[in-house]
Amino acid sequence: PHIYQFELYVVDYREIKRENEVINYTKYELSGISADFENEDAKNNQYDREVEAEIPYMDYLRTSMKYFSRGQFKRALNRFLTILEQYPTDLNAHFYGALCYYDMKQYGKALELFKNLQTYESKEGYIAFRQEAKWYEAKTLLKLNRKSEAIKILEEIIAEGLFYAQEAIKLKAKL
Repeated sequence: PHIYQFELYVVDYREIKRENEVINYTKYELSGISADFENEDAKNNQYDREVEAEIPYMDYLRTSMKYFSRGQFKRALNRFLTILEQYPTDLNAHFYGALCYYDMKQYGKALELFKNLQTYESKEGYIAFRQEAKWYEAKTLLKLNRKSEAIKILEEIIAEGLFYAQEAIKLKAKL
């Protein structure tokens, strides 16, 4: 099951049973001290209260996808990592987290998430991000100067003949 958030494909976990369907996180609240009464200690401790919060997964994901769609990759990544802490096999967080790392030029971390995503998808029998993950895995391997591994992935994409096959043919020809 899937839906689109900000014109981006996501797995709809409302249709897939999980033990828990919320995200727990820590939010920081401002002290609320009026500027008239502010002292040096208040200036140094603007966030003097940590509050544990709980939000439905799909609501939390929606905000994460909003940040991603706006190119706010660091902000989105922090949220995807929060999801992965609570749902280690979450496909949305793996894929979009990997893309955040890729766009932030942290290719080693991106590669790890792309590989994990493909492992979880095959284990669970899903194909949500399979094509895209392979394509970006190949591109990530090239960024890491691991050309022979990238060529192997490109050949798999070409052999499957799916969405990225023509682009894989072009990219492989350039190598």
